[in-house]
Amino acid sequence: MRFSTRSCLGLSMLLLLVLATGLGLYTSSRGAAQAAGPRVWLSQKVGPPTASMQLQGNRFGVNETVLAYFDDTTQIGSITTDATGQFVLQVTVPKTALPGTHTVRATGQSSGLTTLALFLVRTDWTQLGFGPSHLGNNPYENVLTTSNVSGLTLDWSHPTIDTSPVVANGVVYASSHNELYALDAVTGTLKWSGNTCYTSAVVVNGVVYVLGGVGNGYGLLAFHLPGMS
Repeated sequence: MRFSTRSCLGLSMLLLLVLATGLGLYTSSRGAAQAAGPRVWLSQKVGPPTASMQLQGNRFGVNETVLAYFDDTTQIGSITTDATGQFVLQVTVPKTALPGTHTVRATGQSSGLTTLALFLVRTDWTQLGFGPSHLGNNPYENVLTTSNVSGLTLDWSHPTIDTSPVVANGVVYASSHNELYALDAVTGTLKWSGNTCYTSAVVVNGVVYVLGGVGNGYGLLAFHLPGMS
């Protein structure tokens, strides 16, 4: 059987087209996989120093060691991924972590894949005296010490507060002249206020509880915080 020059040329072009298509599909799928990249997430995103939580990740190398770092400087754990490149690791926020936003990074030691999740450190003071025993001691405090407290300077003030304030989620709650004020902890700006409140507040699960006037007597008032479920 004879093939003409034109037939051979057509066959060659067809083979080149098949190879190019296959290479394109391979490159595309590889690019899509790389674009997806590894993922990590935390079982909680806000908490105090020493908070313990789960760090979960996927899309890492198969059976590779993954190291977890807090702020890229402090190693807080290591684990080997499973046959699908996933892992679940229990991690603890360092005791020295200052209030503010921090990173929790996971890096695969074989693949070099790396990604991070954000964690917000807060040392809330959600009731009078900090805890149920009202001892006035915050065990998570790592900014103020006996050596630097004398150097505090005034950032803002609010007039005639006559109860002990509490702090939760970046907001200060305090009563003054029978009114509960919610103030931005950084600026002191008024967020909202509630009437007939006489005692220090307690903040639990997105609700502010305070003793206040109910009818002709006293009762427990509960203020549901905006944006909290």
